[in-house]
Amino acid sequence: MKLSHLLIAPIISMLAIANVSQLATIAQPNQVESEPLNASAAQQLAAKITVRIQIGESGGSGVFIGKKGNTYLVLTNAHVVRAETAIWVKTPDGQSHKATKVKNTQVGNFDLALLEFTSTRTYQLAGFKNFGAREAALNEGREIFAAGFPYNSNALKFLVGEISQLPQEPFVNGTQIGYVTTGDLLQGMSGGPILDSFGNLVGINSTSARPVIDAYIYADGTKAPPDKIAEYSRANWSVPIYNLLTRLNPDLLYSYKQLPKLQRAVTPTGYMGQLDRQARLVTVRIENAEGNGSGVIVARDGNSYYVLTAEHVVKNLERLKLTTHEQRIYEIDPNEIKRSIGTDLAVVKFTSTQSYQVASLGNYSIADGSLVFPGGWPAPKNINSQQWQWGLNPGDISSQERGQFQTQDKKSFTNGYDLIYSSITYGGMSGGPVFDRAGRVIGIHGRAEGGGLVGKSLGISIKTFLGLTDKLNIDRQSLQIKTTPPVTLDDPKLASVNLVRNNLLIPGKDSNAEQWIEYGNQLYRLEKYQDAVKAFDRSIALKPTSIAGNYGKGLALLTDSKYLPALKSFDRAIELVPAIERASFYYHWKYRAVSLYLLNRYPEALASISQAISLEPQDPIILNVKAELLSLLKRYPEALGIYDNIIKKEPRAWAYVNRGTVKYQSGDKKGAIDDYDKAIQLNPQYTGAYVDRGLAKSDLGDNNGAMSDYERAIAIDPQFAEAYVSRGIAKAESGNKKAAIVDYDRAIAIDPQFNRAYFNRAIAKSGLGDKKGAIADYTRAIALDSQDIKSYVNRAMTKSGLGDKKGAIADYNRAIVLDPQSYIAYYNRGNIRSDLGDDRTAIADYDRAIAIDSQFAEAYTNRGISKSKLRDKQGSIADLNIAAEIFKNRDDRASFYRVTNLVRQIWNTL
Repeated sequence: MKLSHLLIAPIISMLAIANVSQLATIAQPNQVESEPLNASAAQQLAAKITVRIQIGESGGSGVFIGKKGNTYLVLTNAHVVRAETAIWVKTPDGQSHKATKVKNTQVGNFDLALLEFTSTRTYQLAGFKNFGAREAALNEGREIFAAGFPYNSNALKFLVGEISQLPQEPFVNGTQIGYVTTGDLLQGMSGGPILDSFGNLVGINSTSARPVIDAYIYADGTKAPPDKIAEYSRANWSVPIYNLLTRLNPDLLYSYKQLPKLQRAVTPTGYMGQLDRQARLVTVRIENAEGNGSGVIVARDGNSYYVLTAEHVVKNLERLKLTTHEQRIYEIDPNEIKRSIGTDLAVVKFTSTQSYQVASLGNYSIADGSLVFPGGWPAPKNINSQQWQWGLNPGDISSQERGQFQTQDKKSFTNGYDLIYSSITYGGMSGGPVFDRAGRVIGIHGRAEGGGLVGKSLGISIKTFLGLTDKLNIDRQSLQIKTTPPVTLDDPKLASVNLVRNNLLIPGKDSNAEQWIEYGNQLYRLEKYQDAVKAFDRSIALKPTSIAGNYGKGLALLTDSKYLPALKSFDRAIELVPAIERASFYYHWKYRAVSLYLLNRYPEALASISQAISLEPQDPIILNVKAELLSLLKRYPEALGIYDNIIKKEPRAWAYVNRGTVKYQSGDKKGAIDDYDKAIQLNPQYTGAYVDRGLAKSDLGDNNGAMSDYERAIAIDPQFAEAYVSRGIAKAESGNKKAAIVDYDRAIAIDPQFNRAYFNRAIAKSGLGDKKGAIADYTRAIALDSQDIKSYVNRAMTKSGLGDKKGAIADYNRAIVLDPQSYIAYYNRGNIRSDLGDDRTAIADYDRAIAIDSQFAEAYTNRGISKSKLRDKQGSIADLNIAAEIFKNRDDRASFYRVTNLVRQIWNTL
């Protein structure tokens, strides 16, 4: 039986990469300046790209943004073309063209509309530059130019101004850039262009300052507070181009070559939409002089609110302020910040007469692979990035015991960090809450591995916070703590989650190596390994010396079971690391060792992990890998010595479990149980320890105790597929194969990729006479693991029983290729060949089986029978006598008498 503790496989099966930027991809820019424009040059550009729109006696402005053939695409406001009458576009050359509204644009309620008209004349299109470039970044105080045609004039009005407001959330009409100008934005200028200082089109005019209706309702339905409304009403407002491109019908977007090819932003719906709205209500944005972070409201005492965040978010005390979900701003008093020494947590107090929701906290054992949702306010680096707005990003989290083995290096779990998850997170989300499926906070997000380029996201568990409430001056009674795990999501809810999770932005042809690495990381997290490899290859093509590109490619190949190519990628990454930096990249050697292990090259794997240890001797995770390799090589005392030293420095539940397993493998079942007991004492929620203890108890004949342990593991984590398989095996061994199949079914429902569940279900089905069902399950197990020798052998035996001798031989052939030392495969193949009348070839197979196992009595017996068929009386009797002697030594009297009778029969007949 396979033990659940082994952690080399989880290292590769659970690896993921996170904390990467989403990328906007773009088409060829349209005549954008490389140097800043002065006002005169900007005005000349605006005159070439701006059109006047006439609808009866009213009208507005628009801007050329695309062309295909003789058809031009003009962007304007929806309110400009709301009237159902003829639309005319007056172009810069004085020509008038009849236009039509483009249907099915999918821009929703945003104040955006698109017009098309045809002309053989050539007009200049608005320019776009690579989103994310420094020159395109929009910040408060940044210069802009606004243009348009006032309702009572045919002359273009041009205004110079600057950005004054950039709220994190757009308003219901899509406006999001607030700006002030030297002159007034007049009626009729709606739909005209907003240009940055380089001539890039960044938005279109929509709402002038001091509007008649000043609701200022955000897209999430909340209304801005009165003090914010006073600020907002002093500014003109523009709909960002980003808000068009992320919502535009993709067919339309891609039909115009000049438009930047931004993938549509996904609007959360259903369950995900509800969770998103709930999360925003309790999450705050925290700003300082260097940037921003996030936090979550966890307690209230009258008008005092307490926000939990990461300590590094409030480390810089200059200009600290807190913004709540409805954009109300509160100054933070540095004296109202309580910090935790040695753990990256802090609590910020603010006072308000407003009523804010307080988050519920989840304090329970986290099941491996559970869905989590880090939320927060990414830093507003530029308006053309999803980082600019709220983020709630699904991902998978590891249990706290197993999570230690998903970390890249020993730096990950320091300063209180003990959670690791695959969600995409950005700078600015630090300090934000990590929600569970029920919207309860189970952790605080804080940082990412590897500087955010290659690695997972990291957080600090609520368990840690609850142990520090006294130091952080929090009354525990004021906290809303829930201790039960959330329910599993049904398929419609999962679909709404996956819609958001799978919304990746594909890099464009002008993207650099780092952007392709980031994209590869995202694909890797989604388990799209082949696509991830292609993305990493693109990064390497752009930068052959990229350490991260080769390393990321190695991880993707490794997890996709392509071990030899993975090894080559890790070798290349190691080769590229400068000698002076090798100690910082010691984990490359760890994954190189895992690749070699999976190639069954154990001595080389041991040498590789020893190299990692020489570079970083204090990392217990790589010490564990060495111990596992030593155990595989049956060097049990050395493996036990490593675990003894780990436990001496710091008793860890996983170290006891793994030491227990080495004892189990060496035959010390009672000693193994003692170690599993200690692991459970340290962590009563450690499901793997219960399963492993159950296996050891079963081997010692304590079936009731084994079953009790499996039941306990399932009670703690009803989604622990390994426990169902182990319980199923116990039921099958007790003769209840039907009940066993129920458990295997449950394991497969939880994890459809669980190879061993199919294998064991096949055995149970075969035992119940369902041979075809068994073959189907063996076939599925092989599809999941093409190296699964046991499934090939068992499928061959089942095929043979159904009369498919050729199919059985093909499976035995494959098993022998995978493991030339598989004496069972040789023996069984020999039996089939003998049944088919090919005893000479059968004898060759028996020869090979005996060469591998000289005590294989059954092989001697059948070789003797085949020799008798070929009338080799002397050889036949010699083999049968050897078999009889082995059976006698085994005290297998039935087999001994059967073989001796065969000897007499052959002696008398030949």
